[in-house]
Amino acid sequence: MSGGALITLKEDATDGGGNANGGGGNSNIANNQQTSGSGNVNATPGHNPNGSNSGPPEGTRQNSLQRIQLRKQKVFNLPVPQKLAKLSMYSSCQSECCRCTGWKTPQENRHRDVESSTYCPEFTEECRSCRHPLQNHIAHLDGISGSQMNELLGAIIDMENLFMSMQRVEDEDTKKVYLYLFRLLRQCVLSRQQAVIHGPLGDPPFESPCIAKAVSSFVFYKYNHLSQTELQTMTEVAKTFLNFLNHYNFEPPSMRRSGLTHEDASTYKINYTRWLVFCHVPAFCNSLRHFETSLVFGRTLLRTIFKYMAEQLRNKCSSERDRLPADKRSIITQMPKFLDALKAELLKDDSPIWDQGFRPSTAFIIQQRKRQQEASTGAATGSKRSGTGEPAHKRVKKESIDRVSG
Repeated sequence: MSGGALITLKEDATDGGGNANGGGGNSNIANNQQTSGSGNVNATPGHNPNGSNSGPPEGTRQNSLQRIQLRKQKVFNLPVPQKLAKLSMYSSCQSECCRCTGWKTPQENRHRDVESSTYCPEFTEECRSCRHPLQNHIAHLDGISGSQMNELLGAIIDMENLFMSMQRVEDEDTKKVYLYLFRLLRQCVLSRQQAVIHGPLGDPPFESPCIAKAVSSFVFYKYNHLSQTELQTMTEVAKTFLNFLNHYNFEPPSMRRSGLTHEDASTYKINYTRWLVFCHVPAFCNSLRHFETSLVFGRTLLRTIFKYMAEQLRNKCSSERDRLPADKRSIITQMPKFLDALKAELLKDDSPIWDQGFRPSTAFIIQQRKRQQEASTGAATGSKRSGTGEPAHKRVKKESIDRVSG
């Protein structure tokens, strides 16, 4: 993949007024976020709005994602009239010649939350902007199914969270991507269509082989001579590495320009935009299709971020070492050697792990599948035991490896 020209995301508004929310601008979204106490996120989960890739701890990220899902579930459980009121705020007025793109609560109720149990506007209440009744903003939804209604409501919540993230982020490249996705979802709600991303970014996967396949080939290529126990350890090390990559927060292009050539900086900007659009944002905005970083990117991206990511992974392993049970510390011990060996193969132009035609032996593949099946069976058995009185300290021992992987 070559760098090519820098991508400029489309910034045309979805309506003639130039605002993402029509005649009333973004006031509906801002008011909704201020009045709703239902678990809105203040910024993108796991992504530092100031551009640093350090991000909050994994627990904070998971808490943010959980709050989003809880809020969605709460909205999905609202009575139908309240759901329609919420949808009306993002639906165009159906009155002839009216260009209002969202019903706005009357002045006396503008700070009340339609998601709460204490306020449900009447369908005859007039829009503060166009003066048409609420029912004129939902006339096109007659006959909509419950699942379709929930899909639209989910997209609205995703859009509101994107709006809040967009207000807090300082990096201009990131803000443009959030704005693009916000307007995409806004248009999808207005048109009642699924969000589909087209344009210069291309479609995933972006490179072949992907990072996950190359790392799998690397384990066979480098460690196939080891004993079964040692090979299993290195397989777990590789899984930990890939999991860390899938949750890694990329630095914005503005923070990476000093260490890259013009061509590399151009390539990184493209890949950073792809990562935001296809991997990072969809992790908390499930109206968009989500892809794992390790499955859609390849050598070009990994070369660019490896130095910084490896340093963070080493630090995380070091800080988590004492929290792991003794039988799992081998993963921490082997991680630095694994990273050094992988770096060497990453820099080699003729490394076989990046050859699309490279295939581990059939015996190795069968052996790996057998181990995966045994691991799955063991996990299921452990889960069953935990429900029948297995001691808590044994369950903690089994689960503690997730701390490093996360």
